[in-house]
Amino acid sequence: MIATLKLQLHALLALLILPGLGQAQGTAFTYNGRLLLDGTPVSAPYEMQFTLYDAISGGTIVGGPFTRIQVDVVNGLFSTLIDFGANVFTGPPRWLDIAVRPGGAGALTILAPRQEVTSSPYAIRAQTAGSVAAGTVVADQLNTGGVAPIPGQFLSYDGGNLTWRTPGAGAASVWLTNGTAAYYNVGNVGIGTITPAHRLSLSGGPSWTEQGWVGSVELPNGSALGWQANAAGQRFGMGHANTGFYLFRTASNPGTTTSPALYDFVVNDEGNVGIGVNAPTAGYKLEVNGSTLLRTANGSAQLGSPNREMNRSMTPNAGNRADLRFDGSVLKLVASTGVVPPSAANGIAITTAGNVGIGTTAPIAKLHAETSLASTAAMYGKATGAGAIGVQGDGASAGVYGRATSPAGAGVVGQGTSGPAVHADGNATQARDKGGFVKATAYIDPFLPAAQYVVRCYNSQQAGSAASTAPCGITVSRLAPGYYAIKFGFNIEDRFISLTLRNSTAVTAQIINVAGDEVEIFVNDGSDHGRQVDSRFYIIVY
Repeated sequence: MIATLKLQLHALLALLILPGLGQAQGTAFTYNGRLLLDGTPVSAPYEMQFTLYDAISGGTIVGGPFTRIQVDVVNGLFSTLIDFGANVFTGPPRWLDIAVRPGGAGALTILAPRQEVTSSPYAIRAQTAGSVAAGTVVADQLNTGGVAPIPGQFLSYDGGNLTWRTPGAGAASVWLTNGTAAYYNVGNVGIGTITPAHRLSLSGGPSWTEQGWVGSVELPNGSALGWQANAAGQRFGMGHANTGFYLFRTASNPGTTTSPALYDFVVNDEGNVGIGVNAPTAGYKLEVNGSTLLRTANGSAQLGSPNREMNRSMTPNAGNRADLRFDGSVLKLVASTGVVPPSAANGIAITTAGNVGIGTTAPIAKLHAETSLASTAAMYGKATGAGAIGVQGDGASAGVYGRATSPAGAGVVGQGTSGPAVHADGNATQARDKGGFVKATAYIDPFLPAAQYVVRCYNSQQAGSAASTAPCGITVSRLAPGYYAIKFGFNIEDRFISLTLRNSTAVTAQIINVAGDEVEIFVNDGSDHGRQVDSRFYIIVY
């Protein structure tokens, strides 16, 4: 005879197991059933296997198989715990597929049909709670005394009940509204402090707003306000530490001793302002690290080093540019057409030695003017008043130095309409191979002893006072009456020579020979026989 197992559903309950007060609920539930063999209740231990499907036949397994090795069946009745784990009973219908065998012997017998897992009344309530947790709660599900909210109200708790409130209404709210704007004007607001002393008081701040380091000294963290564009972007903020007020930005977290943070704007407790510096230097109200551009209505001025020099640059709106620059050894005031940096030689230069250059940055005298332009003067002096002086120089070496490097130019030009165009309080020297100035001059008196023939003189090739102190390096030899040989100590073959007799109109003088640094002069009485006579005379070499 073939034995037939039949499952009669006595009670199928999906119950939440409560392990204890205050503990989390588990996922196991109790299954009660009745097992018959050929219509007779079974009384023996059975192995049971439970599998959860999403359909009464076929379908997909959503839980298990879950096996109970020994389930005691008494007079056909049994009760056992089944646990398929979490996320199995999520709302859709479920069916149990059950297989049994006595005492674990033989093959499992699948019982038919599958048993539907139905909900108990509290499970139905739990399903409703699940919908709340899933975000589908609506206003009338809340215990607010049956009062429905109006648009814009918020839910509040007054210590005993949930109520709907309008923003700004009631003692429990500090905010007021004005249209779509919210505001507060009752007292002070504190961030990081419970005792705000001002309308907005800040105390402390997130770690990345710390004031960081100045050199190897860590600044204490003060009240700070910071913000950041995105997680990887630069951080910005403002704050106050014991050393002053800061506006700052950092590419990452605050600086360290080896890489200090840079604060864009600082006002310390002494009232000194720093831009691009962490600690303004004491005694200076403003310290800027970097170039500074000042814009006015008619142009701009720049402080910095655009030409790799300490520089102040001025550029009017009308165009052109002027610079005041210093490279550590030469101060330059230069200007030019256009807005490009002017040439260093296009202005005035003052060296640390005190020499002034015009057109040159390397002056070799206290005043050194130089030009490379054709048909121009390196220096020009014009005096139009009585007793005025166009150019005046006074120096042991050179009072005025002018240099022209192009043809047809002039090193120094002086023009005086009622006074000297050029006045030198000292000797006017010039190299012997240059034209223009007198190179040498002498007053010769052959009636004096030979050592005193040269009474007054000037010789540009002599240095210092020797140039105008007799005999000025000039020697005179009386070869015969009226016949003299004069040596100047420098080559005069390519020079112009002028003779002028003194206190005599009856005699004549002539140059008879020039060789090297010597000139021979012959003086006669002007008669037909040309008798040689002595006479005082002036001689000038140009």
